Amino acid sequence: MKKILLTAFSLFFLTVAFAQTEVSVAFNSGLFSFGGSSAAKTSFIIVGSENNYTNNPYGEKNGFVYGLSANAKHIFVNHFLVGLDLGYEAMSSKIDIDFASTYATGSSYVKASGESKLTTQFLNLHPNFGFRFGKYKTTLDLTAGMDIGFILKSQEKGEAKIADGTVYATDGDRKNLKTDLRPRIQLTANYQKFCVYAGYSYGLSNYLEGMIGGGPWEAHSRVIRFGVAYRIN
Repeated sequence: MKKILLTAFSLFFLTVAFAQTEVSVAFNSGLFSFGGSSAAKTSFIIVGSENNYTNNPYGEKNGFVYGLSANAKHIFVNHFLVGLDLGYEAMSSKIDIDFASTYATGSSYVKASGESKLTTQFLNLHPNFGFRFGKYKTTLDLTAGMDIGFILKSQEKGEAKIADGTVYATDGDRKNLKTDLRPRIQLTANYQKFCVYAGYSYGLSNYLEGMIGGGPWEAHSRVIRFGVAYRIN
């Protein structure tokens, strides 16, 4: 992880060192979910003798995204641009719970209602390139690039409530992937020192890589991102 952090920060500050480079700080939000053959709308909670867990926490339901970043963008005379964004993001997906499996307590599947949320924290590096349209105070930047999301933590939290009022809760580590690679396209509107942007990313990394039995197991991240930025130079 130390080597990853050093590489990321080195790339960022090398980009900032370019002459006539715009440097901004940004806050972003948005929606996060999973796609692929194993992503689902519903799942069930397995009640264990020691720990409870969601059988499949990779939900198709959108959850909340938030993050902070710093970015540098160099604009060439022909309006071509290259940029680099480095920041922290937390992304959550959701899945509905409709059953609880309680074999450990002497029964089997019972109907339940609830929800599980999978929240993953990233150190996100986003190299990109594109083109600036317009000039003077108001411009538009269309960019494409790659999110390199170094996963810091992934945690599942959920609950299932059955008919008699009993609630089974889950709270456990779900980190089984180190890096999530996501191609990303983004449109940014700039006015003086203020920017607003919207983007979409689709993950190439399989969060269920290495799973055995049944298969094929696939769950890929999907991110709709909105943000605001302020140029500091």
